[in-house]
Amino acid sequence: MIGAVNTIVVRDDRLVGHNTDTTGFTRAIAPLVAASSHGRVALIGAGGVGKAIAFALADLGVEQLRLFDREPAKAQQLAARLEGRIKTSVTSGIEEALRDAVGVVNGSLVGMLPNLGTPVPDAPCCMPVSGSPMPSIRQCGHRS
Repeated sequence: MIGAVNTIVVRDDRLVGHNTDTTGFTRAIAPLVAASSHGRVALIGAGGVGKAIAFALADLGVEQLRLFDREPAKAQQLAARLEGRIKTSVTSGIEEALRDAVGVVNGSLVGMLPNLGTPVPDAPCCMPVSGSPMPSIRQCGHRS
């Protein structure tokens, strides 16, 4: 369903693919989502990790995902995969994605949110948006 596999196991002589990014991210982010009242989240990056993050956030009951990717077609494809699971919107820029968001997740390999001037060295990372109830980046497992 996610369209990205990072673990393959042999079960009954068949290869079965899983995405452990989704389960790992869900465990790490669940307390932050609960603290944010499940509000809108900006997701930067719609590649493999971004897909896993999007499905995890949908499963956690986030109100809306605002998707941004340097390749708009990737964000559109991810929004289509999420249809019926969570309200999504594809944005043309980071500022638009952040508008009224309670948090932002960097699911890209870019490693920088240039318009914010904030270095994010490892993806995925969580950051509070100004005035949001989300805890600081250190509390979401990021080593800074």
